[in-house]
Amino acid sequence: MSRKRNHGRVSFNPIVSEKHLENGLSEEEEEEAEEVEEEEVEVAKELEMESGSADEAEQDETPTLTPQEARALASRFKQMVKAKGTGFKKGDIILVRPDRVPKKKLNPELLWKARVIEPRKDQAGKVYLGIHWFYSAEQTSALNLPRKVKFNPHLVCGKHELIETTHEDIISREDFVSPLAVHQLTDDPEQEEIEDGTWYTRAYYNVKSNAFTKMTTAPCTICKGYYRPESGKEKDEQAYCPKCHKWYHHICLDEKGLHQSQDECEEDLTRRLARNIPEPTSQPPAKRSRNNTVPKSTTSPTRRAPQGAELRAQKDLRRIAGTRIVRGATFGITGTVKQIYTARRMLSELESGVISRLSSTGWKEEIGVQLVEDSKDWPESTEFCYICPNCPGRQAI
Repeated sequence: MSRKRNHGRVSFNPIVSEKHLENGLSEEEEEEAEEVEEEEVEVAKELEMESGSADEAEQDETPTLTPQEARALASRFKQMVKAKGTGFKKGDIILVRPDRVPKKKLNPELLWKARVIEPRKDQAGKVYLGIHWFYSAEQTSALNLPRKVKFNPHLVCGKHELIETTHEDIISREDFVSPLAVHQLTDDPEQEEIEDGTWYTRAYYNVKSNAFTKMTTAPCTICKGYYRPESGKEKDEQAYCPKCHKWYHHICLDEKGLHQSQDECEEDLTRRLARNIPEPTSQPPAKRSRNNTVPKSTTSPTRRAPQGAELRAQKDLRRIAGTRIVRGATFGITGTVKQIYTARRMLSELESGVISRLSSTGWKEEIGVQLVEDSKDWPESTEFCYICPNCPGRQAI
């Protein structure tokens, strides 16, 4: 695979080769691959158009290295001094300028992405960066993946999803454009929100083993398919079980008949949530919630009945806590997991007496003010609830 690069980069060509078709893909996969190839050819053309005239391009770049020169640079890089005070450190994620594109004509969507492994300097003081490349789903066509790969980037990855790889390379500091924030998508209930249009990753590809490793999201245990964060389709929505910490496609639960009417699964919310509250975080509840809730008094023999604003706050909290945890389609990439998870924990602490009452506004900030306001338009109850296929006792989720 090659990423063409000046200033000493091992070459990478974003135009897809036809080698991936040698793996005997199905007709549907071949059609998808052809569509991807056509799209990437268009991207390549756009790069050519943005690069301006040949004279202009020559003024902004140095000749592309031959394979022999690239190997020589890699050898020299090992002898270079580990650099400090360069503005780069191990782990930094950066945007890199593609070939033939003058810096004044950069299109952010077409910039390459990389993680800095190590910055070094040559004897002349010039800074070089050892990096690992990130790939988009389209660019993985050049990786010549196994035919029956479980995680197929072309089928599951979103437009802004990146795949980190062990594809090593060396670039000059001159190719650096700017730092880049890349979020980690996980199945963790404490998952931070990933807004639409921001970059994220969940897969790590090992070039030597030709396999995806260190996945931070697991496939649905029913269909074995991975979550499609940006498909925008209802069939890709998932429900979360806080008891076993797994996500399941709504459509898979429906096909298995893993749902029941609201009347059947109605029970005391406190007891149901007590089963649904995941293991606590490293902080004790009172410390974790001290700014947003009021700890239970050790001197008061009885609890005061909630009134006025406190009563309304508890009603809002109960409504949010009793809602299914979902992600995908209209619910966004990360969905409602952190907000509802927090609401359930908070309600459990309130009902068990860990805290005596909610603060006037702090609890809203912890859950998310916008979600609290939106929840006021939610129906009082849903027609049904899903049942976890993994947990015993028909665990409602």
